[in-house]
Formats: sequence, C-alpha cells, structure tokens
Amino acid sequence: MKRSYVLAGASAIALATSLAAPSAQAFDKVWWDWNLDVDTKVDVNIDVNIKVDPSGAVISETDQYFKGTLSAEAVVKDVDNDPKGYYLVGISDLPEVSNVAAALGNSNSIQSEVSVQSDVDQDAIGTAYYGYDLSAVAKVANTSDVSVSNAAQAIGNSNSITLDPATTGGPSYCYWCSSPNDQLIISNVEQTAYINANAYASVYGVEVSGYDNLGTGDLDLNRPLVSNAAIAAGNINTITLVVGSIPTPDDVD
Repeated sequence: MKRSYVLAGASAIALATSLAAPSAQAFDKVWWDWNLDVDTKVDVNIDVNIKVDPSGAVISETDQYFKGTLSAEAVVKDVDNDPKGYYLVGISDLPEVSNVAAALGNSNSIQSEVSVQSDVDQDAIGTAYYGYDLSAVAKVANTSDVSVSNAAQAIGNSNSITLDPATTGGPSYCYWCSSPNDQLIISNVEQTAYINANAYASVYGVEVSGYDNLGTGDLDLNRPLVSNAAIAAGNINTITLVVGSIPTPDDVD
C-alpha cells in the first residue's frame, strides 16, 4: 500500500536545530502570548550506590547564551489538490501540508543508546523593550483535499535527552530486553529566560471531500485533518527513558 505523501511544506526556523513535531491540537485559531521573567537555580546532591558496566557513554557539557531578537514566519496558502480516481482512501491518497515557524533562543538535544551524563546551562536574555524578543508566526489558508499540520513555536531555552538502550540477546526468555547497564541518565540542567515571546498560528479555508477511512483505526488516516498549535515558552526540559526499555515482571514469563 502506498503511503501518504507531502504535497507542500514550508518552514522557517531561526536557529539550526532539530525540533520534534508538536502534539496535535485542532483549533481554527490559536494566539498564545507568554510574558514572564524566570530565574531558576537548581542545587541537588545525589548519592547513588549502583554498579553498572555500560557499553558506552555520552558525557556532555553545554553552555548556551542567547541575547537579542529572533523572528520566524511561515505561510502556506492556495494549495489545491486534484485527486484522481473514484475511490479515495485517506491513508494512501490524502496528502498533507506541513507548516512550521520556530524561533528558538537556545536548543540542546541528545539521543543515545548508551548511558548519558549531561550538564546544561542555558541563558536567554532579551533586548526588546517594546515588542517581542522571540516571535513565530505560522499561517495556512485556502487548501483543498489535503490535511494540514501547522505550528508556531517561540521558545527561549529547550533541552531534550532521550535514552533508548539497544536491545541485547539476553536470556532465552527475554530476547527483547535492553541492557540494564545502559539504562542510566544523570543530568544537571540550569535554565534562565528573561524574554518576551509571541507565538501565533492560524488555519482557515480547509476543505476535504470524497475520502473514506479518515478515522483513527489501523487502516484509517490516523492523523487530524487539521492540527494547529501555538507554543510560547521560556524554558523547556524533557528527559525520556523510552517506554519498554526497562522490563517489568509482566514482561518475563
């Protein structure tokens, strides 16, 4: 079965970085204003007595300092898809327009299969006394027979760590298990944001007709016809140990 394809896409990202797709939110218009002074200091002493023999390690120290203004604007309009055929199925025949505007002050991302030790210090200091230090605008208008994913993100500091330990042969009854020696994250994160941020996302004029299987089943489209999100944030810190990498008693017979 052929997969749905990208009919048209536009993005404006002020700062070279990888950015995960936002969670789907179906709104005609979102205007999210964030104005907050944040000064966060974390002092934690942890004594962990464990013995591990990791197959490798990621050891990272990151210092990031942003001062100034950033703006990003992404606009898509007047997209007209002309579907062929009498029987159209969402998952294989309905294209998607993806549009993202992202203004990011500081961004740090680590993805690893082995243990991670990370020390991160991020400071975002704005200079705009009037207006916005970070501004992101994403607009989609007047589309026909396509789904729409639209997002505007204005973020001062973003830190992300994802650990997904590689699977090992393990015991005969647990061939899918990952190595417990690599299931370790030690992280110290300090983030300071003193900024005005604005995120604006709008979608209008979306028309879809003549398609079957637009639901959420295995053989259905399984994505929103319209996803529209605006995020304005000072500090974001995400640490993830992938679900399923640590076996539970129910996983072992």
